Amino acid sequence: MNLSANSKFLSIKYITSLLRTSSSKSQKIEIIDTHYTGLESEKLPLKVFKSPKPLGRSIILYPGASPLAEEHPSMSFLACTLADIGFNVYIPRIPLLKKLDISEDNVRWFDNAYRQLLSMDEIKGTKVTCIGMSYGGAILLKASLSGYMSENKPHCLFTYGTIYDIPTSIDFLMTGKLNIKGKEVQIKPH
Repeated sequence: MNLSANSKFLSIKYITSLLRTSSSKSQKIEIIDTHYTGLESEKLPLKVFKSPKPLGRSIILYPGASPLAEEHPSMSFLACTLADIGFNVYIPRIPLLKKLDISEDNVRWFDNAYRQLLSMDEIKGTKVTCIGMSYGGAILLKASLSGYMSENKPHCLFTYGTIYDIPTSIDFLMTGKLNIKGKEVQIKPH
């Protein structure tokens, strides 16, 4: 199958999966609560969504700043949808983000999670995509520019709901103010 046909096939599978997946998890997807090693050799929670029909591709799904961390229902829904179409999905806990600490120290935690997960036998040899959600997307972009991630680049990097720069992100998280096409709007950060 050529690249274009393969991309169309995956797109159709993704749309079909979204249509049939509700907020409850698919019965076919195996969800495993395990751990990975943190910066100080501590065991940190890692949620794994195993596809019933893996395509040899892995996704590391980085959460945003939320006390729900890897247990966030929207993260689980997205992980189930992606696993349903053939990706094995890994959601590492980032301790500072769970505590709503939005400092640049998160970059080290993202880089460490990436290093630890890439060393897992089940991920080795797969195409790895990193997805950062909300503030996690901004940190993912920053982490991709240095350290282990810049030396061992993921196959694909994707962010969703991400503000481009750190000062704007922090301002939004503190005030809820955004500038959209020259117009200031205020929304409640979540």
